[in-house]
Amino acid sequence: MKTLRTYPAYKLILAFFDFTALAIAFFIALKFRFWPTIDLINNPDYLIHPLYWSSLFYALFCIFIFQFFNLYKKHVFLTFAEQQVLIFKALAIAMCGYILITFLVKYPQYVIDSRLVIFYAAIAALVLVSFFRILIYRSLFLTFANNHLIRRRVLLVGAGDSGKMIAANLLTDRKFGLELVGFVDDHIDAGTKVYRSYIVLGNSDEIKDIVDIYNVHEIIICVSATTHEGLIQLVQKCKATNKSVQVYSDLYEVVSQKVQVERYSEFPMVRIGRFHSEDSYRIIKRIIDILGSLIGLILFSPIFLLAAVAIKLDSPGPIFFRQTRLGRHGKKFQFFKFRTMYLNADERVHKAYLKQYIKNGKKAENGGTDGVFKLVNDKRITPVGRFLRRASFDEFPQLFNVLKGDMSLVGPRPCLPYEYEEYNPWHKERMKVLPGLTGLWQVSGRSAVAFDDMVVLDLYYIENMSPWFDMQLILKTIPVVLKGSGGH
Repeated sequence: MKTLRTYPAYKLILAFFDFTALAIAFFIALKFRFWPTIDLINNPDYLIHPLYWSSLFYALFCIFIFQFFNLYKKHVFLTFAEQQVLIFKALAIAMCGYILITFLVKYPQYVIDSRLVIFYAAIAALVLVSFFRILIYRSLFLTFANNHLIRRRVLLVGAGDSGKMIAANLLTDRKFGLELVGFVDDHIDAGTKVYRSYIVLGNSDEIKDIVDIYNVHEIIICVSATTHEGLIQLVQKCKATNKSVQVYSDLYEVVSQKVQVERYSEFPMVRIGRFHSEDSYRIIKRIIDILGSLIGLILFSPIFLLAAVAIKLDSPGPIFFRQTRLGRHGKKFQFFKFRTMYLNADERVHKAYLKQYIKNGKKAENGGTDGVFKLVNDKRITPVGRFLRRASFDEFPQLFNVLKGDMSLVGPRPCLPYEYEEYNPWHKERMKVLPGLTGLWQVSGRSAVAFDDMVVLDLYYIENMSPWFDMQLILKTIPVVLKGSGGH
């Protein structure tokens, strides 16, 4: 089980000093605005004033905004201009969020409702965070890394062309603070020299022992030629070491195209593995699901009413469509949607299309475009149903599934029983968690994403699940729904 202990220390240190800088910024703003004549040394009670303590929670919120803008990724915080722009954007969003909070929260003793204080805090935060990050932390990190004072020992799994290219990069570009220890490969004998003096230390079955012997901090999987099944098996072996795992592979290319990932020079690295307790996350996720589904049902009740009336006027039949779907570990449940098709629509059309789509993996040829998961120009869909699908309003009844616990707000899409029958073994890995109302696939092109790539995106989500990741995906779903991107 992964915890924060496996999270790179340099990122935790950076987050801690960001929090400190933000807390000081709020303190400066409060001092200038409300306490200009107060001697805080002789009147320390002001340091525990409710406004100041509430501002600490807001400073923590800013850290999450920084994470959203990828400010803790190494290839970002080692830049100068790019990092400065992102800091400005992140603080602007954070301050707008705080202004919104002041309108919603009705407890003035805990909320700074002075626009001047917020302005002071924003200016102070921009100066302090930028000064520390760019002029101090960045400079120190580069100095320590170039002089080998910061070292994260790296094991490369794969001694082919990709492994050699990454090895060459690690040895010439010291700014990332990575130190190569050697290679693991199942097709080359142990002791064989691969690049310069670095050798194959063993095969994939020996990874755990190699990690312990050589005090490895990070594993990079860079196998050139393998299948999805083979890559997943390697990932599982590497995860068993409880070390940070990164993947550089063409099979995971869709992740680096759709998600901002860590980069070591020109090499995109897809992180694998959660940094939290799985049990605690499941509890938090369920609480968020209950609250989120209740709020959604209340907010979207007018849409429910309008959709129900439109469906009834458009064609005969029930308002809701019920269907058996498979959830976590293949458990069956009743799945709800607004009805978007005429009654007695022939299901064999979709079965045939889906079978071909999964079999081909990358592209279906029956009326789809570039591997679309949903049929385009399907004659079974009603005029109102076409609008509901395009706007994704047909999905809203699934909030009842979320409330019941059959689904989550965020997760892989629930599959059909006849879809599951066509799955390859590695496809079934996406069934390890509760299916979701939205997810990484839905905000990454939805129906325009090929099936194998959709599964890869689901697996990436499963390996990196966190409350913050869920919140990011929920927020990213809003513009996707408003634009009707990928809906059919």
